[in-house]
Amino acid sequence: MGMSWAASGGRRGSAVLLHGMTASAATWWRIGPAVAALGLDTSAPDLPGHGRGPRLTGPVDLDTFVDQVGALLPSDGADLLVGHSLGAMVALSLVARRPGVTRALVLEDPPVYRAETHQQLAGVITRDAALAVRDRASLTRRFRSENPDWADEDVRHAVDGVAIVDAPAVSATLLRQPSWDLAAMLALTDVPVLLFGPAHVPGAVDLGGGHCPHRSRSQAWLQSFAAFTDTVLPRR
Repeated sequence: MGMSWAASGGRRGSAVLLHGMTASAATWWRIGPAVAALGLDTSAPDLPGHGRGPRLTGPVDLDTFVDQVGALLPSDGADLLVGHSLGAMVALSLVARRPGVTRALVLEDPPVYRAETHQQLAGVITRDAALAVRDRASLTRRFRSENPDWADEDVRHAVDGVAIVDAPAVSATLLRQPSWDLAAMLALTDVPVLLFGPAHVPGAVDLGGGHCPHRSRSQAWLQSFAAFTDTVLPRR
């Protein structure tokens, strides 16, 4: 389950877009068509427990997401793996587990989670999921206030994602998932990486716009993405 867009303007490869926690494939509603216009067959799956993806049977861990997303990819992988937040960690883990799965990575604000962060986020997900059902208008107003640079579609898709996510299983997963060493994972990655993140992260492209620059700084995001793509997948 997810979304897909056929390459236009001369095909030069494929891209898979992986969304973040409580989101869905719909978060790429604007990015997906623009990536396809660069000549990339583009797909965006719903991660387990999210959107229309397979339901979770209880608490899992990062490996569960990696296994299920990996099973969706062609045997020869994808030319570009793009991940936001949780999706970025899934993409990084896939590269470590399956050499050759991609020719390059685009990572948007991969999280540096710790136990206390897990606990806080699990509580937020639980509360927001209940609010999305009980008082969707209130959650919509809050998301709009917190994210003034988002398009109305971004706000709507974000609220939809929270309303549909398997909140109990995802929250329980956060509480059991140990911290990961993001710096070590990046150091071991043997493919080119475009990293979107805050200025204090070495090598990151800081677009501003908080945790979701693909929503809040979409044009700047796409410009950086297009330049990176021209480097790693040059047109013939």
